[in-house]
Amino acid sequence: MKSQTYKLLFLVLIFLEGGGYYSQVLKGVVLNSDTKIGVSGAYIYSFDLEIGNSTNEKGNFEILQFPKYKSKILISAHGYEDQSMFISSDSIITILMEPKHAMLDEFVVATPTGKLQGENITYVTTVKLNEPASINNNTIGEVLTNVPGVYVASVGRGISKPVIRGLSGNRVVTYLDGLRIENQQWGGDHGVGVTALGIDRLEIIKGPSSLLYGSDAIGGVLYYVEAQYAKKNTWKSFIETSFESSSLSNTTNLGTQFTKGNSKYNFFYGSSINADYALPSGLRVLDSRFLSQAFKTSYGYNKNRWKINVRYNFSKSIIGIPGHSHKDSIYTELFYTDKVNWSSTLPIQNITNNFINVENKFYFDKSYLTIQIGHTANDLKEFEEKVTIPGIDMLLNSSTLNLRYAYKFSPILELVNGVQGMYQRNSNGKNAEEILIPNAYTADFGIYSILFAGNEKFKFQSGLRTDYRMINVDSPNFQKDFTGINYAIGGGYFAKNSIIRLNISSGYRAPHTSEMIANGVHHGSFQYVIGDLELRTENASQIDFVYEYANKHLSLIFNPFFNQIQNFIYLQKQDSVITSYPVYNYVQNENVAMHGFDFGVHYHPHFLHRLHLESSYSYLKALNSDGDFIDQIPPAKWLTNVKVEFNEKDGFYIKNIVLRNNFIFSQNDVAINELPSKSYNLLSFGFNGVIKTKHNIININAGVKNLFNSNYVDHLSNLKYLNLAAPGINFYIGAKFNINNK
Repeated sequence: MKSQTYKLLFLVLIFLEGGGYYSQVLKGVVLNSDTKIGVSGAYIYSFDLEIGNSTNEKGNFEILQFPKYKSKILISAHGYEDQSMFISSDSIITILMEPKHAMLDEFVVATPTGKLQGENITYVTTVKLNEPASINNNTIGEVLTNVPGVYVASVGRGISKPVIRGLSGNRVVTYLDGLRIENQQWGGDHGVGVTALGIDRLEIIKGPSSLLYGSDAIGGVLYYVEAQYAKKNTWKSFIETSFESSSLSNTTNLGTQFTKGNSKYNFFYGSSINADYALPSGLRVLDSRFLSQAFKTSYGYNKNRWKINVRYNFSKSIIGIPGHSHKDSIYTELFYTDKVNWSSTLPIQNITNNFINVENKFYFDKSYLTIQIGHTANDLKEFEEKVTIPGIDMLLNSSTLNLRYAYKFSPILELVNGVQGMYQRNSNGKNAEEILIPNAYTADFGIYSILFAGNEKFKFQSGLRTDYRMINVDSPNFQKDFTGINYAIGGGYFAKNSIIRLNISSGYRAPHTSEMIANGVHHGSFQYVIGDLELRTENASQIDFVYEYANKHLSLIFNPFFNQIQNFIYLQKQDSVITSYPVYNYVQNENVAMHGFDFGVHYHPHFLHRLHLESSYSYLKALNSDGDFIDQIPPAKWLTNVKVEFNEKDGFYIKNIVLRNNFIFSQNDVAINELPSKSYNLLSFGFNGVIKTKHNIININAGVKNLFNSNYVDHLSNLKYLNLAAPGINFYIGAKFNINNK
């Protein structure tokens, strides 16, 4: 037995090291396409292998351990148009880069398909985080409110969750670099659980996306991509801090990243403290304060045809719950205060998250294999009337497995097969005074296959997936099984200035334990909730059309959609009250039809190269099978950005100034017993500056949000029924000190 084990280990080592016989050095030169002069400082990066290098003063470069098989590389340089190509290390290559006249849309790779956003058949909205190019956003919720078709359901400033085309909670799946994040997202007062610390960008897919991302993703996907490692044999660090006047908040983040040889390291730490936020009147909303801490680290190693990434995230938050009270009589003035307070007082949520993710990727001549295992632990404690005894104490442990094998038959044909699994256990603390959902476990298993085909102009994809879910509840003791089969088919036409995409996809979502068994007060969302054991599986089908046009000075996008959901589960407000709380029942409608569109334009006039005008309009309407409106559907919104850029220079200079206007329309298409909402307008202004020294860069930013001190209550706010308004005028200032060394 031992000899067989040794033989197996020997074969594995030979396999991993065997790639070295095929691994070579990629050499080349990057030239200006007009002058044929070498481009200094251009960066050549292999997205698959996460390795790269920069050109010297003559434009020459080399990348060690580059595979002999073809791999996609990305080439970027300041002042030049980004480009990509498939290349192998067989010969010395010459890359011609075109000087940049205007860049309307950033050049990014959509994850996890590894395809460029402009080449994807499914449209992906990409939002850059931690980049000083717009109005400062202190929370993920603020980021999402400025994305077309995306909204936020909130409880004050400390708790927010995404709403994509009217769907939220368990219908929107969150991923962090391939790890599915589970954090009791069914609750109206449970946030995303992911901070912007150490995150490079957020990718958003709107509509059913069950093939790659599993069951539940019938509303869409939030995919967070962590910051890349530092360039080979380099080290860089930063420290940043910001202040906001409305909640007298201070946020401080720091990080360091370095590589040595084949090893890569990232370390980040952040903290934020926020007092009760100020209303337009000057009074503050009691218990809207929150504080948080986060730490994350990642380690990467690549050699020959193998790479591994190990990532760990820790976060801890203490969040006040505005609008939460156990008094028999509840009214708006009960939640006002004229004092500034940062310290925690009851009621509060105490949330601790631990995420770990291990990814192995193996490359072969025409294929690659990804093996990803992860675990998330979400510990949610809610203290309501006693400091020592929690009202709610829930621990959610989720273990996930993701296997993906992709085989490229030819340059125009690729097949991706995958297996996903998840085991989830929810347990309540022994001392908890309330049980929102009982002790239970859930087991998920899914198999999928996706075919990609096409050339530069025409692309096609189709796929099929089957899923199985088992829910086992301890008390009351029962077990239920759910199955689902999903499909997706789409095509795209990619011309020089135009892109047309058409996708038809399906998704399914089994009812959550909370929807079946709930029977009690949910203080954080101001509801008395009653579940239904007979709920059936939701099934969604969506048609999504995207037309894009872009030249050097103008881009526009038109994205209409139609999403039909059978057996739609939702909370319906009843005309009754239990212990001062409005009663909501989980009910099911035979069919809900949701349709709408996003339209956006970005104008960069030829005669004013430094001016950018961006505007978008989003509209959504949802009706059930009886022709009635459904609850919590966001109103239309019109977003406008005006940005003026300035030339770079040594010393201090203004990088850009930004004027942003968000007009949110009134919402009168409401469900029975649901309150309508009024329109409101938010104007914000900010500038971003740079202090440039010989070796380091300091980014500074300042501005004001809600410039006219508008008094408004958002339609999706859980504080709407108390008429508790959002923050008033809010000044901010921040700085980021960057240190770079070789």
